[in-house]
Amino acid sequence: MTLHLPPFMRRRGMRLGWAGMCGIGALALGLAVQVAILAPAHERVDAARAAVASMQQRLAAGGTAALAARPLTLEEQLAQFYAAFPEERDAATVIARIALVARGSGLVLEQADYKAERDKALKLTRMQMNLPLHGSYSTIRQFLSGLRAELPFVSVEQVQLERQKVGDAAVDARIRLVIYLGVES
Repeated sequence: MTLHLPPFMRRRGMRLGWAGMCGIGALALGLAVQVAILAPAHERVDAARAAVASMQQRLAAGGTAALAARPLTLEEQLAQFYAAFPEERDAATVIARIALVARGSGLVLEQADYKAERDKALKLTRMQMNLPLHGSYSTIRQFLSGLRAELPFVSVEQVQLERQKVGDAAVDARIRLVIYLGVES
């Protein structure tokens, strides 16, 4: 295989020889590695160092009490986890908050189907809620985003959208939510 190089490169290549040409190739490869891999890695290391310095400043501002605190036991961590969920008796309040989020998005909840089942292993009640909605696609998306922000213990299990005609601005949606509620002790 013959290498076709421009005349000025052939003249310089003859002066350098194969070893010189390999050296120039290795130098070019090293520069490419520096630009493509090492420079971004150094930037990530610098960002991590800045984050560590920020955490150290926050710990210093908060005192050493945070460092002296003992780690939580598994039972305490589990109790904190279950405490994050509203209790079963607050189900009506949660549903009212869902309706408020819908109203804030420009939707009206006219009807909903509910189905609750207890999970004894998790000590949670899983309440499934089916919502038929009618509105624009953007208002339905706004409702789902607001729901996630306002009620983190509510998960969206299924979204089904249907448009009657191609040109219609409104869509019919069927949304299935799952509300997790703490079992009262």
